[in-house]
Amino acid sequence: MPPKSSRTSSRSPSPSQPTSASIPQLEKIRASKAEQRGEFAERIVWTGNR
Repeated sequence: MPPKSSRTSSRSPSPSQPTSASIPQLEKIRASKAEQRGEFAERIVWTGNR
């Protein structure tokens, strides 16, 4: 039997697990990224993981 992963199952978020953010926080992040990377002409709607 292979050994179990060394990752612990803590509830605290890690850098790979984003925390929830409010709409104003998301807008601030979006504006910052748009300034650095350019904006999209159309909105992109995320429908979740598949």
